[in-house]
Amino acid sequence: MINSYFIEVFRNEKQETEHITPPLWLREALAELEKLSNLSAGTGFLRKYTGKTKEHICRSFRKHLNATPSDYICKLRLNYVANMLLHSDREILDLAYEAGFENISYFYKRFKRAFHFSPRKFREMNRTG
Repeated sequence: MINSYFIEVFRNEKQETEHITPPLWLREALAELEKLSNLSAGTGFLRKYTGKTKEHICRSFRKHLNATPSDYICKLRLNYVANMLLHSDREILDLAYEAGFENISYFYKRFKRAFHFSPRKFREMNRTG
């Protein structure tokens, strides 16, 4: 059910590397990251779940996703919050903390960079059309 609250922000980003199917361990880890409890755990979850070193995970993310694990997780968290803003009346700070953002200033900065509006403005604009 949580998966239905993710929206796609990767749509406009170009893949600068050739398409290479990620290995099974990475595909499974990415699927597990879509669970809110794992998403909020962040990169620590990836190391624990995969049993791979931080360096190996970073290289694999770069090669297959053209992103760092932190950036990828941040985008998933932002997607979750954005979708929840559209489909719930919950407080913005509650959603940010639930998604795993511990620094609210960082959350607002990244949200505005990704969606070009503050979370409150994003909610208002998308609810009224």
